[in-house]
Amino acid sequence: MIKDEGEGDLKKYKSHRRGEITLTLPNAVFKEKKLFLEDGVEFYHSPGHTEDSSSCYDRVDKVLFVGDNLEFPYPYIRILNIGTYIETLEEYLTRDVKFIVSGHDDLMKDDQLIKSNLTYLQNLNQNQIDSTKFSKEQRGIHYSNITQLGELKAQAGKKESALEYYNEAAKLLNEAEESLNVEKLKEQIGKIIEDLSK
Repeated sequence: MIKDEGEGDLKKYKSHRRGEITLTLPNAVFKEKKLFLEDGVEFYHSPGHTEDSSSCYDRVDKVLFVGDNLEFPYPYIRILNIGTYIETLEEYLTRDVKFIVSGHDDLMKDDQLIKSNLTYLQNLNQNQIDSTKFSKEQRGIHYSNITQLGELKAQAGKKESALEYYNEAAKLLNEAEESLNVEKLKEQIGKIIEDLSK
């Protein structure tokens, strides 16, 4: 399973490669958590950015490593169950931490990014997003998230839910500054909406 998913991702994200990439499988795995008691280190399953996301907590130095589960200004969603992602971020808030290390942001000394990512996910999960207040960067991330959720819903056979996400994506594009890229995206989303409406 790990190998198949890794090879699939290498193909899917081929355009993002920078040089040669070799898929290296893990030599140890864990189901829920792996403890290193002598070192005070805990690796644990923390689904969020992806279903198989994991985090690491150093109890001695009070450092939480969250990978891609936290991102500024908003996280990129790659799973269908946003509720699970919310639970992971809520769990982070229960930990006694001095530092938080994420995959793409600077070292954090407080939990503000956890809270802002959590608020975004809670609002998204309840369909209470007000995109009119978004910056261009926030709008782009939100567009990526709702089209990803639309795709995941369509793959799960949930056409009506998928259509809701794609219609929201079309609305975002209509609010965006005109450009060739935006026009191309409008065509793509229009085609997806048309196909799902059949």
